[in-house]
Amino acid sequence: MIDESDARRQLRLSDADLQELAERLRKFIVDWHQGVREAPVGRMGTRADLEPRLAADFPSSGRPVDEVWQKVVEVFLPHTFRLDHPRFFAFVPGPNNFVSVVADAIASACNIFAGSWIGGSGPSQLETNTIRWLCDALGFPPGAGGHFLSGGSHASLTALMVARDEKLPGDFAGGTAYCSDQTHASVVRAFRILGIGGANVRILESDDRYRLPVAHLRERIAADRAQGLKPFCVVATAGTTSTGAVDPIPEIAALCAKESLWCHIDGAYGGAAALEVGELRRQVCLADSLAIDPHKWLFQPLEIGCVLLRDGALLPKHFTMHADYFDNLGEGRSYLEEGMQLTRSARALKLWMSLQVFGVDAFRAAIARGIELAQYVEQQIRRGAAFEIVTPAELGIVTFRVRGRIDSGDALLKVCTALRESGFAMLSTTKLRGEQVLRMCTINPRTTDDDIDQTLARIEGLTR
Repeated sequence: MIDESDARRQLRLSDADLQELAERLRKFIVDWHQGVREAPVGRMGTRADLEPRLAADFPSSGRPVDEVWQKVVEVFLPHTFRLDHPRFFAFVPGPNNFVSVVADAIASACNIFAGSWIGGSGPSQLETNTIRWLCDALGFPPGAGGHFLSGGSHASLTALMVARDEKLPGDFAGGTAYCSDQTHASVVRAFRILGIGGANVRILESDDRYRLPVAHLRERIAADRAQGLKPFCVVATAGTTSTGAVDPIPEIAALCAKESLWCHIDGAYGGAAALEVGELRRQVCLADSLAIDPHKWLFQPLEIGCVLLRDGALLPKHFTMHADYFDNLGEGRSYLEEGMQLTRSARALKLWMSLQVFGVDAFRAAIARGIELAQYVEQQIRRGAAFEIVTPAELGIVTFRVRGRIDSGDALLKVCTALRESGFAMLSTTKLRGEQVLRMCTINPRTTDDDIDQTLARIEGLTR
């Protein structure tokens, strides 16, 4: 048995401290999940308050475990927002599930490496099987492939690098890409990272349903070709962040095929809904590449994003690299050769484990519930006198305004701030054609109709 000072030098706890901390963690996690409904939706602190309380000094000899634990649960955690709270309607919620939390704990506790077959053949095969299921479930052909990564930003960056190198081999000067003003900002940033500057990214004004207009897209591609530029990629969106709109994917995919352009779909928000929405499933599989975020509408804890490619062989083609220490990676998939990340955690475990425990039908029903909740919000707003719909419910998102009032300033931001500070619920705003509007995203399957009714009543009171 080693003494406590030796244990500290080895970054180990004593046996007694290990057991105590493990039991404390077990109880805390269970209480956190069981008490989510009664807890406030979250709280935002001030820098002046948090900076000194979170111990900016790092001691040379360490502090007692109990003291540090208290800082975490009394200062750190209360100043976060509970993305899994049934009344968290802001941005895109993250309604995770406890089985996936357990899976993440296993992956982290065992420090599992999922980059190569020799480093982890079990994790590699499990990820391969889970990606194959996703490809099949979303209608992609047998040769499709992909892998898990941090989120939608990383997924789109990966796909768009392949698009650039496939369509502009050797020289991407003059390469132009196309998207709408509702495309996620991370897509434009991805092009910038890839050397496609803002002057060569055509951001087209969306139509009256906030979708990418195909006629304008066709005209702009032709005009750019006439000027000697090289159109190479169109980014469509399946579920825009502001309104949940789905671009006219079949028409865009057909145009891309005719013009020999890469068709990428940013489905980070809405792509997973294709598991339940048959029409969307028939569309997303038309893409050359698709980004989806299981940590959004597949109910996983952060972080897990996913990129899928119609031709899965393109990932190793464009990401394999040579190094003497990579000569013996093993017989199976080595995902470090299919993306930018070499050291990879076993992200697939949580999605695989939760699908195995709950079954695919439960996930489909949970997605359907999110869509129904947004429709319920719209129905209640139309029945009342306080608000009016700006964009109807679409893929779990609905936007609205105070009836008879158009806001371009910060009035609605103040309403959202007051609601948030009450701890009861959280809402966000967005801007549509320059107008500030209220926005609700309702993808938590544990949200009730009563949660919706009470939240709308509180917003009505605040807007008065």
